[in-house]
Amino acid sequence: MNKKVSENQETNKVKEKMGSVAEFFRECNVEFGKISWPQRKELVESTWVVLATLSIISVFILVCDQILGAIMRAIMNI
Repeated sequence: MNKKVSENQETNKVKEKMGSVAEFFRECNVEFGKISWPQRKELVESTWVVLATLSIISVFILVCDQILGAIMRAIMNI
């Protein structure tokens, strides 16, 4: 009898968890409805800004790397 009670408790726990998982997905669906997606023009402009920023930072890191490399080579007399 004790085993039967234990199985019922486990079954109830599983049902509670499945209910909370279903509730989570329902809430996610509601939140997705609140998203304001950008217009195509805004998306293209933002992409160009990101690419330009990435290019500038990449060139800056390249220049710093070359300068520090030259300093290290001068210090080590290679």
